[in-house]
Amino acid sequence: MDQEQKGWTQEQKRKASAVLFLLAIAGWLWFAGKMDIFVGTGWDLYFTGFVLGAIVFVLPFVLFHFARWKVAVCALAVLLYFGMMLTPWHPRKQFIAKLNSIQVGMTIDEVDQIMDGYMLGFGRGLDRVVPAYPTGEERKVAKGNMTYRWSKSASYNADWGRVFFEEGRVVKTEFLPD
Repeated sequence: MDQEQKGWTQEQKRKASAVLFLLAIAGWLWFAGKMDIFVGTGWDLYFTGFVLGAIVFVLPFVLFHFARWKVAVCALAVLLYFGMMLTPWHPRKQFIAKLNSIQVGMTIDEVDQIMDGYMLGFGRGLDRVVPAYPTGEERKVAKGNMTYRWSKSASYNADWGRVFFEEGRVVKTEFLPD
């Protein structure tokens, strides 16, 4: 007479652990990607804590049902994460990287060259460009700021990169997220 089997076998537990482990890694990488887009650049300590937290979350899966492939997957996920964080893979990150490449002392023409292809001006839903930006010889002595945008999308249309000038030279830049 066969007895009804109760509970999970070791093989079933091992397979379930592997599936949960891979889902945890995939979910963590997806969430990390979303957060990477949201914050753009910076917040290195936040992300270091996030990586450590993810490792702590995933570590029980590795230790509870140890397998070398899980360690390799964790290492690969961490490498993918740092690659994602350090690479401007999204248009928003590319915009921020270009804005951050502007150095104090650059001229308005040099800034325009770096920010070529981005919208000049700011707007709320419509493409409203403020016509008061310096032109011609006025650029050499201009004081004030210029605002650049990377997207017309309602999700990001208020992501502004501002460049501040005095006597036609950059004194400061700032990114204002949507």
